[in-house]
Amino acid sequence: MIADIRWLIPEHVIHGRPTGRYTVDDLKQGSQEITRLLNASDKPLVHLLIDESKLENMPISLSVLTEAFSFMGHKRLGWMVIYGTDERVKKFISTMVANVTRVRHRRFATYLEALEFLAMMDSTLPSVEEMYALD
Repeated sequence: MIADIRWLIPEHVIHGRPTGRYTVDDLKQGSQEITRLLNASDKPLVHLLIDESKLENMPISLSVLTEAFSFMGHKRLGWMVIYGTDERVKKFISTMVANVTRVRHRRFATYLEALEFLAMMDSTLPSVEEMYALD
């Protein structure tokens, strides 16, 4: 697996950092890891932060991505917040996949903006400063 996927805040916020080029199998592996973490939590909602700044390429078929990202149907998935790029293709694809799977989804340019949004949406999270220091 190419992505670094781990807890930012145990059982509450997952942080994924994909790097390089991805195949469908890579995406499925990442999805399985995210699902494993979602299953390990007893929180009602677990948020997902994804840093796309080092993601070079991945399949762009909507049906392939929807199938590969099986975690998107998980009952505990809260907000999926993507940051780190303003590439139009990445924005378009992530928005389409999120719309098809009905996932709460937002995109931001920076990590700080992503954390500020999560803190605003979930009052049970630590402060932005505390979350930023965890990284």
